[in-house]
Amino acid sequence: MRLDDLVATTADGSLRGNVALDGTRDVALWNADLRWSGVKLEQWLKQERSDGKPPFVSGKLVGHAKLEGRGRSTAQILGSLDGTVATTLRQGRISHLAIEAAGLDIAQALGVLVKGDQLLPVSCALADLQADKGVLKTRTFVVDTPDSTVWAEGSVSMKDEQLDLKATVSPKDFSPLALRTPIHVRGQFNAPSISIEKAPLARRVAGAALLALVNPIAAVLPLFDRGENDEGDSCNELVARAREAARTGTSPAEPKKGK
Repeated sequence: MRLDDLVATTADGSLRGNVALDGTRDVALWNADLRWSGVKLEQWLKQERSDGKPPFVSGKLVGHAKLEGRGRSTAQILGSLDGTVATTLRQGRISHLAIEAAGLDIAQALGVLVKGDQLLPVSCALADLQADKGVLKTRTFVVDTPDSTVWAEGSVSMKDEQLDLKATVSPKDFSPLALRTPIHVRGQFNAPSISIEKAPLARRVAGAALLALVNPIAAVLPLFDRGENDEGDSCNELVARAREAARTGTSPAEPKKGK
């Protein structure tokens, strides 16, 4: 069975491409070559906020997926997926409060709560995933705003329905009270758990405790975050930085040399 020149609509956007299912073999072969554009993220995710506030993230998704899988059921096909999925967010906007919360920036998050949450423009947002035997691994995942850059790495297993993702925030501005540490999202799709990486946080807290013995005022020094001031980095430079980090096994959130 083949569906050629497929045209569909979803969340005010369009989906086009080809889908085929070959059942003449002992194990059915499924493959798809699909492109989407203009898909409104805020409608697709169905985000609900109280008091009529705007969604945490909005914009239009544009992307391409080329995948194939084998199996006697949908679950087996998903669990054997190979291929690539890449999508970008255009005209994107994201909650300022969500960005500060992801970076554990207490001072600025309190400021946002006092002034009211605002939507930050997203200058660069790309998710590039490689599927291998049902496991989608991040090759590049970056979201850039005037306030911070969010990097993510890890995997999504369609075979076991498991998440194993780590998000790290690189701030661009100074904060007097930040507990910057990576955030982990792990577990089943329907019940993920969110935790923070304890080692970086412990180092900051320990430093603050030691300085408090000398001078209580000095205890806040380890919690200062001067930011990276990377406003000049283009989307291409951020993507190249993420791919180089993936190649070398380092973190893209590490400050660049000379910073």
